[in-house]
Amino acid sequence: MLYRAQYSLFALAGLVLAVSIGCGDGMPYQVVPLEGTITFKGAPLENVLLDFTVEEYRNSGAYVQTGGRFEAIHSPSVRGVPVGTCTLRIGWGGGAENRPPADYEELFSQYGMDTAGYIFEVPNRGDRNFRIDLE
Repeated sequence: MLYRAQYSLFALAGLVLAVSIGCGDGMPYQVVPLEGTITFKGAPLENVLLDFTVEEYRNSGAYVQTGGRFEAIHSPSVRGVPVGTCTLRIGWGGGAENRPPADYEELFSQYGMDTAGYIFEVPNRGDRNFRIDLE
């Protein structure tokens, strides 16, 4: 009986904690919209995945579509990237059945998931016409 009462007390305490913390989209840091275009040596990228890492926060990601267009997503209901110094790394997003174009080899060797990436500042207000021009 004592065990059951202790278990119920712990369950109630857990429920109170969950409700007080909340399960919403509220982030304890600022996430701003980031969308635009990305190019490599002047040519728009396509079918690649972008990984945006701001050290102390959760990563954001984006899929690059036709014409190099992307929109960063931080969580299923929050679009954007945390404000701060960001490291961008790039991976293939065209699926296992498709191989990346040969000229993407150099792109992945410079900015791939196992590299130091491309470092830039995410502006405080975000940007809906952000340009990333990689060389």
